[in-house]
Amino acid sequence: MVRDELSLLDDLGITPQSHQNRVLQQTDDITQLVGTSILVFVDTRIEGVEGSQEISMSAELYNSGSNSFLTSWSVPNSRIPIPENCGTGCTLGKIADEAQRMADTLGNSLAQLLQRPTGASASDGRLVTILEVEIIDFKNDEIIQLVDLMRNEFPGFEKITKVQQNGPRYQMLYHTTADQQKLITWIDISLAEIGLEVDQDVQRIVTERRIDIRKFAAIIQKGTTGNTTKYN
Repeated sequence: MVRDELSLLDDLGITPQSHQNRVLQQTDDITQLVGTSILVFVDTRIEGVEGSQEISMSAELYNSGSNSFLTSWSVPNSRIPIPENCGTGCTLGKIADEAQRMADTLGNSLAQLLQRPTGASASDGRLVTILEVEIIDFKNDEIIQLVDLMRNEFPGFEKITKVQQNGPRYQMLYHTTADQQKLITWIDISLAEIGLEVDQDVQRIVTERRIDIRKFAAIIQKGTTGNTTKYN
């Protein structure tokens, strides 16, 4: 469903001309205001070229819930011949008509991208984020337990693809509809379940595109009587 939320976004000082960086700084406010939404950032450029006007148009889709870019798309550039007797109003009219046509084409392409069964959307229409996951320096049984929890217990799980293991590095692509904060919460719970504590036993970093979980090497030194070991 496409909604016109401009009247609501006005309260945040966001307009159709607001710069992308400004909008991204307020995604939490947008989510609270209108719920998880797909933000469409359109970049349109018009340049005069040898008696014509050339239009380029592209767009990026951003999920305000998972705080991640989903996809991008562009349409072929269009060059509009401008007759010598075509004044400013005439030129603007030709540009507006062609920009409208290109916008319709771009919108249709983006809609088709979201509907493809390639991980862009789940069967119920929820958006799927694909994250690169790397688990480093874990024992094999710890990896099995953690991945099993991520597959069977995590909310929003869709599938795991492209699994590979090279020495101490276990890598996979994790498909999920869960937002970033939920993933952080459930990863921490799962690590605790297999006896590991974040920031003490492991380093855990979750961004909009990656999950990195690295086990710390225990540095053990002899201590004094009554304290035979201590960690630095």
